[in-house]
Amino acid sequence: MKPSQPRLWDQTNFKSMKNKFTWGTGIFSAIVLFMILVGIMVFIASRQDRSLVNDNYYPLEKEYAAKRIKTSNFDALGESVVINQLTDSLQLIFPSTIADGSTHGKISFYRPSDASLDMKFVFQADKSSSQKFPLSGFQKGNYLLIIDCEKEDVPYYHEKSLIIK
Repeated sequence: MKPSQPRLWDQTNFKSMKNKFTWGTGIFSAIVLFMILVGIMVFIASRQDRSLVNDNYYPLEKEYAAKRIKTSNFDALGESVVINQLTDSLQLIFPSTIADGSTHGKISFYRPSDASLDMKFVFQADKSSSQKFPLSGFQKGNYLLIIDCEKEDVPYYHEKSLIIK
């Protein structure tokens, strides 16, 4: 008589297979982990804000060439805007060549992360070529300062990033 072979469902064989980690187990575990990771990433991506920074983004893109001319006019001044954050206000010091009574335009503070925090002001430089804005209207964080003004039919445009602390 031949000794009988242990069957797969035999208790002794089951105990010896219990602790084996095979290629099949590894591949299955990797696929399951990958699927969990993809599921988490889809969940996170679906909760992100997908709004544009500006609601009129596409029409503004058509005005890009004019903006480049305005920017080159500002760069030709040779000076930049100086930003001073004081204890209770934000002070902008403009180049003296454009900061007089004949200059008109607007100053915008865009908050890239939240459009509801955007602010717009009229360009009103005082005799010292500066303009102050109360910090009470700002929240801490990153803003994009945009100056769009005109003096004697010469348009100027300048963008500068600033962080309110």
